[in-house]
Amino acid sequence: MDRLSRQGSFLHRMSRQDTFRVIKDQLLIKLPPPAPHDVMHDKKLALLARRNLPLSYDLKELKGQNISEMWLERLIEAARILQLTETEWYFIEDDDRGPFSPRNEIEALHALELNVRGLLLTIAAEPESPLFTLHQLVQGRLNGLKSDTTLSSKNVNPTNLQLSNWAAELGIKSMVYAAEFEGFGRGAAASTDLQTGDLVIEIPQDALISEDVAIESDMGPAFRETPELTGETMVLLWSMRERHDEKSKFALFFAALPATFHTGLGFAIEGLKELDGTLVADEIIQAREHIRTQYDSLFPALSRKYPEIFPERYFTWEYFLWACQLWYSYGIKVKFPRGTIQTCLVPMACLLNHSIYPHVTHFSRINDSNNTLQLFAVRQCKAGDQCFLSYGSLPNSELLTFYGFLVKDNPYDIIPIDLDLPNEDPKQAELIEKYDVLSYHMVRGFHPLPTKLIAALRVACMEEDEIATFQEDPRTVMISERNERDVYESLLATFDSLLEPLEEQEDDSPSEKSEETDSSDWDVLLAKQYKENQRRVLQSVKSLCISKLSSV
Repeated sequence: MDRLSRQGSFLHRMSRQDTFRVIKDQLLIKLPPPAPHDVMHDKKLALLARRNLPLSYDLKELKGQNISEMWLERLIEAARILQLTETEWYFIEDDDRGPFSPRNEIEALHALELNVRGLLLTIAAEPESPLFTLHQLVQGRLNGLKSDTTLSSKNVNPTNLQLSNWAAELGIKSMVYAAEFEGFGRGAAASTDLQTGDLVIEIPQDALISEDVAIESDMGPAFRETPELTGETMVLLWSMRERHDEKSKFALFFAALPATFHTGLGFAIEGLKELDGTLVADEIIQAREHIRTQYDSLFPALSRKYPEIFPERYFTWEYFLWACQLWYSYGIKVKFPRGTIQTCLVPMACLLNHSIYPHVTHFSRINDSNNTLQLFAVRQCKAGDQCFLSYGSLPNSELLTFYGFLVKDNPYDIIPIDLDLPNEDPKQAELIEKYDVLSYHMVRGFHPLPTKLIAALRVACMEEDEIATFQEDPRTVMISERNERDVYESLLATFDSLLEPLEEQEDDSPSEKSEETDSSDWDVLLAKQYKENQRRVLQSVKSLCISKLSSV
């Protein structure tokens, strides 16, 4: 299996000498520059320079609450730029200061919090100092970010209690426990008030389910004699048998897992039919075909060659699909001390549900000093509240396919638009190159149409007389009324074609499950929810086009 999910980003920690310094009468806070391998290294530095945002700040100038808040705005703006991804960069306009996305905002604030907290520890600042005030302001911003509303957790059921007790026996330290949340199913509830920087979960390396565990099991010899097996396939196969072993070290962990995963990979014919005409339907079908091809390449051959290691009753197509969904949904990329990266199942961390405003973001590196995987809180979570993790900046198509849930008004639902830009006329080609008018563009719901997209379409829709006379910047200047109408009419045609397969009957209620609906129709309901979310995104950008067209 070559694609596993829930990949945690690696926390890049600068040394204290690089991050902040006390020099003579200066108290410097230094934001780390873009990494040399960052593909936007030069763009970020150029934008910081244009906006007069340095990477070093002398905090001796902080005097009073108002000054601290002013400094905080500049620090956050610089940190936002440093944390930009290529997609976020595409949507930035000249006057856009952020926030650029939920991910960008929490990463920027988290980087600042680490920086200021480290400086506080270094100089042992007093509570009344400006630096202490700045730290409180940063934490206030972090804790003030939007949170997913969840009802209080219900009573812990026996399976969840057994899971927590089992984890403790394995040496897993956890400030969360397994609980049920309405609308989310099982999740992780904070057992105490968590503050920024608190250790949420600490898992010993030997409690991780990894490729090493599979190879060191009695299945190891068969794995070694089958060179075409990747490490990720090995743990898949190991999981298929281990879930049935009541004597396994991980028996209680497997017992607490869902017997059936409700992800897009498990859609039946009716669910796929409901998605007919959407791009995600093709993605699901291709993913299932890939998994099925992989299974057929392994079985029944392995069962015939190693009947005791791969008994047929445990290695059916249904169990293989279950294992794939398990690892797609719960697998975390972990970097081990020896430098290798393996996909692992991480007990207790698997309980953390996804949110675009999470309490935990950075993980996936084994701590060399004590051989544990540690998850820290980036912002506070009250006792009894659900503690969330970020699975990444994932669109609903990916969440549907590999996780089986959706985020309403998902800010990462990006609609790609690939333009066929003209290149025959030298002046048009010159405009395209001069103003960096790309052929690949994007739109997102409930946001203005990107200037880059409109500029590209203006150039593409130019007529001969306009090509000969136009001397301005197409990003800021309308070429002509006719040209402008062509731009928005072409966009409307594009969005109408994308909306066509998403249209629903007026009496459909895809976001709620009626009492008469059979539970076996979960895939149809999820498909309808997906289509409704996509329809709302496209309708929002279509409405913008209609508004712009009416003003031309």
